[in-house]
Amino acid sequence: MATPSASKWPLWLLALPSFYFIPRFDNLTTVSTMSAISAMASPLAVYYYIHEPTYVRRSSLMWAKLGAAACLIAFQIMKLMEHGHLQAMIDVVSAALIGTLVYKEHRHSIRPSSVLALFLIADLLGDVERSSLRSHNFGHFLYSCHAAAPVILKFMMLVLQSVPKDHLIIDEELRQHMQENAAESLFKGLFSALLNPLATGIYLPRAFMRNSNQLDPELHPELLLQQLKRRWAIQQLPEPGRPGNLFIACLKTWKHILVPLMIARLALTALKCAHPFVLIRIIKSVEQQYSEIDDGPRYYAAAAYGIAVFVGTAIAQEHFTHLMTCYTGRLRGGLIALQIDKLQRLTEADAKAFAPASLVSSDVDGIVDNIPNLLVIPISLVELGLGGSILSWFIDAPASIVCLPIILSSFMGYFIAKRMVPHFAKWKESTDRRTSSTSRVVQQLIGIKMLGLGPTICQFLQGLRVAEIQFLKPVGVFSALIAMVTIIADLGVPAAAIGAAMSADHFTNAMSAAKVFPLLSIIFSIHTSFPHIISSLSTIMSIAPSFDRIQKFLCLPERRDCRIAPSEMTAIDEVPGADDVICFDRADISPHRAAPVLLREVNFQLTRGSFTGVVGPHGTGKSTFIRAILGDCEVSAGSIQVNETDVGYCGEDVSLREGTIRENIIGSLPYNAERYNAVLRACFLEGDLTQLPGGDKHIVGAHGCNLSDGQRQRIGIARTLYPQHKIMLLDDVFRSLDIQTAICILHQLCGRNSILRQWGCTVVVATSLPDCLKVTDQLVLLDGIGYATLDRTYRTPAYRQRFVAALRTLNINNNALLVAEQRQQKTLYRYLQANGLPSTPQPCDGRTLSNWKLLMYAIRPIGRLRALIHAILVLMFSAAEVVPEIYLRYWIDFHAEDSSLYARYASLSLAASFISFIVYLRTFVVLSARISIELHRILVQTLGQSTLAYFELVHKGHLLNLFHDDTSIISRELPRAVFRIMYAGFATIIIIAVLLSGNKCIAVAFPVILLIIYLFIIRFCSSSRRDRQIDQQKRDTLCTFFEQTSAGLARLNSDSRRKRCLEEGMSILVAAQVSFYRKSVTMKMVRRAAEILVCGLVAMLLIPAILMKGTSTATSVALSYHIAVNLPRILYETILAFARLDLSLEAVQRFVDFEQQTPQETTQPLANLPSNWPSAGEIEVLHMSAYYSPAVGSAPALSDVSMFISPGRHVGVSGRSCSGKSTLVLMLLGFIRYQGSSKIDGIEISSIAPEVLRSHLITITREPIILEGTVRQNLLPLTLNEGEKQWRYAEDDRKDAELELLLKRLHLWVPLLAKGRLDAIVDDVNYSKGDLQLLCIARAIMRQRETGRRVILIDDATSELNMEKETLANEIIAEYLAGCTVLRTSSRPSALDNTDAIAYLHRGQRVMDPSQIHDESGSDGEAQE
Repeated sequence: MATPSASKWPLWLLALPSFYFIPRFDNLTTVSTMSAISAMASPLAVYYYIHEPTYVRRSSLMWAKLGAAACLIAFQIMKLMEHGHLQAMIDVVSAALIGTLVYKEHRHSIRPSSVLALFLIADLLGDVERSSLRSHNFGHFLYSCHAAAPVILKFMMLVLQSVPKDHLIIDEELRQHMQENAAESLFKGLFSALLNPLATGIYLPRAFMRNSNQLDPELHPELLLQQLKRRWAIQQLPEPGRPGNLFIACLKTWKHILVPLMIARLALTALKCAHPFVLIRIIKSVEQQYSEIDDGPRYYAAAAYGIAVFVGTAIAQEHFTHLMTCYTGRLRGGLIALQIDKLQRLTEADAKAFAPASLVSSDVDGIVDNIPNLLVIPISLVELGLGGSILSWFIDAPASIVCLPIILSSFMGYFIAKRMVPHFAKWKESTDRRTSSTSRVVQQLIGIKMLGLGPTICQFLQGLRVAEIQFLKPVGVFSALIAMVTIIADLGVPAAAIGAAMSADHFTNAMSAAKVFPLLSIIFSIHTSFPHIISSLSTIMSIAPSFDRIQKFLCLPERRDCRIAPSEMTAIDEVPGADDVICFDRADISPHRAAPVLLREVNFQLTRGSFTGVVGPHGTGKSTFIRAILGDCEVSAGSIQVNETDVGYCGEDVSLREGTIRENIIGSLPYNAERYNAVLRACFLEGDLTQLPGGDKHIVGAHGCNLSDGQRQRIGIARTLYPQHKIMLLDDVFRSLDIQTAICILHQLCGRNSILRQWGCTVVVATSLPDCLKVTDQLVLLDGIGYATLDRTYRTPAYRQRFVAALRTLNINNNALLVAEQRQQKTLYRYLQANGLPSTPQPCDGRTLSNWKLLMYAIRPIGRLRALIHAILVLMFSAAEVVPEIYLRYWIDFHAEDSSLYARYASLSLAASFISFIVYLRTFVVLSARISIELHRILVQTLGQSTLAYFELVHKGHLLNLFHDDTSIISRELPRAVFRIMYAGFATIIIIAVLLSGNKCIAVAFPVILLIIYLFIIRFCSSSRRDRQIDQQKRDTLCTFFEQTSAGLARLNSDSRRKRCLEEGMSILVAAQVSFYRKSVTMKMVRRAAEILVCGLVAMLLIPAILMKGTSTATSVALSYHIAVNLPRILYETILAFARLDLSLEAVQRFVDFEQQTPQETTQPLANLPSNWPSAGEIEVLHMSAYYSPAVGSAPALSDVSMFISPGRHVGVSGRSCSGKSTLVLMLLGFIRYQGSSKIDGIEISSIAPEVLRSHLITITREPIILEGTVRQNLLPLTLNEGEKQWRYAEDDRKDAELELLLKRLHLWVPLLAKGRLDAIVDDVNYSKGDLQLLCIARAIMRQRETGRRVILIDDATSELNMEKETLANEIIAEYLAGCTVLRTSSRPSALDNTDAIAYLHRGQRVMDPSQIHDESGSDGEAQE
């Protein structure tokens, strides 16, 4: 065809010659379709902008845009009047839509509208094509100029769209916070998104403002809360008795995001379906390079088509990913904000029962992860229908025959996954059991080692891990089967399609690239649609329960204040007096809804400024009475009136925020030094602040983990005091304090010149302390049968004596709390001394080994040879997936007419499927199991041999994370990540090699491409690690907020406090959303980089192949193009696999640090012990000094102690707390170093390996050590690893009879009768702590009878017993352990009644006069009282 003369070309076409490559009649429908889609989307955009506020002021820019739009509308109207055909009418409507959208977009949007830009570009391209065709056909220059006018106007409007509007923003604050590129031009943003993959791109400003720590106002949780709350309320209106559908409410709330999201996904589908047609044109262009046919497509046009499709796919994918992130971010923020808002209005009981933190950590995250798969189900149906229609037309056969492998494999995968569910549940159950058992062991490890059971328990934990892996193996087998079925579908569908095409004679007796590879491209566009639809069924099944749980939480009945306000008093109500501040009018009070009435006919008034004590036996309703004053109970009759809104509350369970001590005490109130110091003095915190590093700047940690129980309780009391509430409610706040401290604080708060009396507060305190009689003005007596009376006559001597005696029965052993508190503080101070001032952890890369060394450490259990064999198999698997397509090229180029090669092609596909099964099976079953078992063995062994000093100082939560999270990551994620990296890496190299083989001239770019990928992986792993750590911290902070707020809802008894709590929750949520969006931006950068790299490779392939003759063949170009379609996904998976490997290597690094940095006890004995040692039981200690710290020169815990115990004697060691009694026991057990001499039966203790030493002694600890299992296993702990042994033999029956008799003697048998006797699980028997101490005494007695050991160490093992049970325990010990050497420590004289002699310790030294151990203040006697 002759080239048209220049006079026939429109003027704009001379300036823009590149537009001439646009197809003519054959693609006219495509451009029109694009324009129609944009036109349909524009009314939705106008509707959206109408509901947005006005951001931009009127200006000359707006009038210029409207002027261009008016000219366009006028021109189209003139054309309609001139021609009057349908196309002219459509053009008028299109121009009117453009004009409307231009105005609304300019005024109501800060950024350029993508809908308007796409609308203008689609219309512009349509006008260009129509004018080019008319110019070519009609050949009139003036007609061409007439056709060019709308194109010029639309191009002018696009140019005006590129002018920034940031200086026109009305809101000054918004303009100051906008990023520099937030209102940038459309073209600049597009180029930024396409050409700068390492930058944040155009979509970053849609989430952030000027910096990445400030959210866009459109994404702020408060706005999302308003939007979702309004729609959720509407959803509940039709049927008030039936809750609405939260999922539907979420869809309707942000439907303006869903519509463009679906359009972007449809565009992506259209571009995927365009690949086969573009590939046909490319193949024909390569084949016709030397053809002189004039009417064929121009060479560069085919290259432009291919590049345009890849670029368009990249843009559509980027836009779709961005919109999906916007929707999931809004969904996440809205759901969490709705839960925060709901939480403020619940009762504390309901909030604790529902555990809202788990909704955030599991349900919301599960919804956000799975909702994208659910939303694209309609698009998958469209893809399946469209692709199937194209495939049927292409091969002239039903598409169902070709898609049969996809359908069969999808159903097979579904049924295999369904069969896998029970095995997965069993594995999950075994994992939970191992985790709970490990947690129990970690909490009791020191006591377990004291009993000499360290090796036994380590073997038990390792056995649980092995059992867990055995349950995991079937899951791995099923996973490998699913992978094989998937590969069969991926490779079987092309084989079936080619077979069907050959049967239908579609190839006309010869294979050709123009027919084979477009067919494969069609299959690629639909091969994931049907499996996605099937897999979405499980997605729906996982999302629906999550929405249901959140919906149930949102539908919980809100807290209803049971009190009546003074304004609600009716005329018949009794008007309270002026001094009455709390009035009960014949009130029947229940703890909560549906609970029986606990207090009846409560009828009295508490006057302003009075101090009232609430006393009564346990369970009589003291806390219910206090909460009734808060309004947090149910009043079924009568009324409660509180004439003050400023009410402070403190209960026995204190929840502290993660911050400093001062921040927890003063909260959001201004700092007042005088009041603050007075509160510290009243709560006895000044001495603690001098010992804690940083004083009141000390970080209390999550839930106050960096404090002792007593310190945490006293800070809670101080937090209640500081605001100077008019009414103070103290609900059993002294329960966690030792009796000395509790009495002192009670007097400081409520005594004669106490701080609360000086402030004129009205105080109601519920307590069991007898001293409350000295400080209160009146008592509320709870009789235990439902009645409460106000008594002011208790001050008579006779009445008071009986009352004090009754209260003392509730406080028999409060001295035990003093011992526990002092031990906690000693451990805490040692920890702080070793670790310094705690602070908020900052994300950092603390790796001491390279990634390669960490990987070698992890795969050490499988051996390098097995690892090499596995790598070779993965390489074969990666190649096997590409070999069938490479074989097609060989078939077409050399044996195009030989149909017998089809059998070889199908065999290659089956071989690839078989290799995939082998590789996945080795990965999931063999290698993963070896790594898991061996690393867990190292972890357990290291923990079991750790020293006492280390275990006291280490954070138990970190240890549990090692056993649970890190173990799971290494066992599951590490093998998968290594496999994915090897597979995707090998596949990427093979694909790029095949791609570049399509054009040998550019093969030199291969190493450059690999270098670019490597550098980007390094950059991404660093950014991903930082973002992951920050996101995890923010998520943990958010969950902690839910937990702490749920535990402290009773304190939120006013609107102002609830408002402050809501603001705090929203600020925490904002930080969590920022980290979520930042992580999403990083992931979008990865996908964008992969798409851009592939676009560059396609351009490097097509342009030389089409423009340079002889550089490529049609088959090589077709194969390269077809493989390039799948390359972005492979690159993306490769980079993500490196991120997963990086996460796994972090866990491996923690394993390495734990193994290398944990100090270990000596395992090699220096002395050979007789098997029956100690046979006599002689203990000799001479001039011994014991040290907790291993540092030379540290202060001794025991100084120059000497002691000799003859065989068979029972000797007691007495003294005040922290006098060194437990230190003596720990020294004898080899836990701490000593100087001097300590011998048992003449053998120096330090010459015996610690584990061997403890196994030859019998110890009873103060804290009862209860193992997981039955009563029999706890009494005979060495049988713990024997599994489900059947007790059938006479020896077993004799042991059972002996155990039964001993338990009857200790009064522990009766609770076992209904629970299974000796087979009862200890945790199910509901033993008290004192009963558990008796059970531990029984265990020691049985072990002594089995082993014949002669030395028994008892460390305050009756501290939780009352007088009666303690007497019983003393008799049993004296009877059963007669003839043994018993060393028994206790601070209670009654515990040492049956001993032969008593040694006294005071401040680490032995004293001969017992009177020296009493404190000068005389508080010791008070403690005994």
